Amino acid sequence: GTAPANTEGMPQRIIGFKFLVVCLLASLILPKVSYAHNDDPRTIATILAVGLGVGLPASILLGKSLQCQAAAHNLGVQVRWANPKTDFGSILDIEKKTTVHPWTWNETDFIAVGNRRNVITMVAEIDGKVVGYLMYSLHRDEINIQKLAVHPDFQGQGVGTQLVKDLHRKLSSQRWQKIVVLVGVNDIKTAKFFSGREFDVEGTVETPDSMDPKAFYMNYV
Repeated sequence: GTAPANTEGMPQRIIGFKFLVVCLLASLILPKVSYAHNDDPRTIATILAVGLGVGLPASILLGKSLQCQAAAHNLGVQVRWANPKTDFGSILDIEKKTTVHPWTWNETDFIAVGNRRNVITMVAEIDGKVVGYLMYSLHRDEINIQKLAVHPDFQGQGVGTQLVKDLHRKLSSQRWQKIVVLVGVNDIKTAKFFSGREFDVEGTVETPDSMDPKAFYMNYV
């Protein structure tokens, strides 16, 4: 028989579509208002370009992010605190499959890092299998993402988005007020990922990484 239609992601797609429609309508209406006030034609063209140039990409990024959240929900992604002793093997396997220069840590090193009071690791599970992890450190008024990786078999399905979304909940006006991540300027894929999750590029900084000596300084407030 025919499989039932999957409608769990419909609300997110509808929101993304409505946002796109609003942006397009604004880009059409604003020039007319400007024309009615006898503005220079170049002003009209500028408003139209801004409306389309900002609204369209923003709606696309928003739509992709919402679709990833829906996909994660459909897969039954569960996020929990990592257990350094029992999760090390799964995390190291993901690290080796997703990183050009993976850790040289052994289990003792990983447990030692995990025991630091300001370093926390979360893992994402699907049916009891660890498919992604996020390591971050807590500082005076900000949270620094140290590492985020998803198993290649589960990339593009909202696992990374779910990990970042859980981290957003740690923010508060009384304590940690922003999340910061450094992304190598040559790592365009990762930069796009964080941009699609409302992280802004604040500039570039020097890094000790000889392979990628400069990084984008990105934050979420």
